[in-house]
Amino acid sequence: MDIGDLLCNDCESQEHWNAMLHRFPHQSTHLPEDLEKERDLFNLDRTIVLYDLTNTYFEEVAADNELARRSAASKEKRTDCPLISVGLVLDAEGFVLTHRVFPGNVSDCRTLLDAVGELREVGGMGPSKPVVVVDGGMATKDNLAELRARGYDYVVNGKRQKRAEFAADFLDRDKFRRVEGRGKATEEQPVFVRRITSGGETIVLCRSDGRRDKEDAIQDGAERKLVDGLEKLRCRILRNDPRLKLDEGRALVDRAIGRLASRTTRASKLYSIDYGHDDRSFAWRRKEEEWNGDRELHGCYHLRSTLDLDDQKLWRIYITLTRVEDAFRSMKGQLGLRPVNHSLEDRCRAHIWITVLAYHLQRWTEHSLKLAGYECTWRRLKRSLETHCYATVIMPTAEGLEHHNRKPGRPDQIQKLVYTLLGIDWKALPVRRRTYKIAQCAKT
Repeated sequence: MDIGDLLCNDCESQEHWNAMLHRFPHQSTHLPEDLEKERDLFNLDRTIVLYDLTNTYFEEVAADNELARRSAASKEKRTDCPLISVGLVLDAEGFVLTHRVFPGNVSDCRTLLDAVGELREVGGMGPSKPVVVVDGGMATKDNLAELRARGYDYVVNGKRQKRAEFAADFLDRDKFRRVEGRGKATEEQPVFVRRITSGGETIVLCRSDGRRDKEDAIQDGAERKLVDGLEKLRCRILRNDPRLKLDEGRALVDRAIGRLASRTTRASKLYSIDYGHDDRSFAWRRKEEEWNGDRELHGCYHLRSTLDLDDQKLWRIYITLTRVEDAFRSMKGQLGLRPVNHSLEDRCRAHIWITVLAYHLQRWTEHSLKLAGYECTWRRLKRSLETHCYATVIMPTAEGLEHHNRKPGRPDQIQKLVYTLLGIDWKALPVRRRTYKIAQCAKT
């Protein structure tokens, strides 16, 4: 049964869900007292708050839904569909504190204060001063100033365009030190960090080989796309393509150049493109000095924080933001957040609320196993348990009866371990016994 069935099967179920949604508002997954109980149960440290935003798309037009808006910032590249945005606030262990639902065309930076600005009202935060961890797209000057005014510390990823301000510091590699626990043969590629102070903030400069390789590949792809586009445009100019209307002026050529440059900004900013309309000359060249300077900073990024902590501690606080990415990946994949098959706003909010609640239960299971000494992901857990199934044994008799015994199979060692750690008595799993007349079974 999917969410749509739950919401619209009959009047009784509709009243039930209305009562549920009234008790648990759309903007919060739990009541404050529930969050406090959860914090005490798992001894959770909620001094660190993680926030990020994603969006999902509608399969329908949803014309009457105020939340459904078109935007070019679709995470799934579905610009042909209206979108709805979801902001998720987690603690450092990945448990949901609250969530927000926004129109699909909302700017990321405009959602931050609404989502984390009043966290103390959510409950379960404790007396400690919270540290907000967000990505660079939300770290505007006004947002950071407002966070400080409300008594929050922050750790944010600085904008990529600003890293050139620290170019000399990035290139002084002798002052960097490797993050402990990174770069082993069986783990991720190494990360190197260096702490400086600038403008009253603690700045942690980071260099990552894995990130450098990724940026190199992205820029190389953008360059190929730019050069291929320029080659095609030059051929059109040489053959006097009538769609360019060269006899009427250079406007359409300039427009084509601008369109191509806007699609390949990582590369076009490092190229000089010249078009001479009188002699129909068209040429381009790479700005080698700027290209080399930009290439040297690939894999470099910087963190900004109001905390006066060690560089490795600040880096480890920031890297916990990957828990939000994992949450979105799980919600969109296994838990059915994507796509939204509803049109009405209330049902869309209910769809998101149930998905967030399902993720919370999933995270509860993972964390419970971790505390018991068995650390695994939900996907791995499902793969381990999916072979433990029920089977029905059918026994016909000479009296014209059939005995149906439906019982679980015998779990293997890993399945027994998981059941034991979760407090499930696998020996007491329900067994259903039914007896039917054979003629009755044939009809069914």
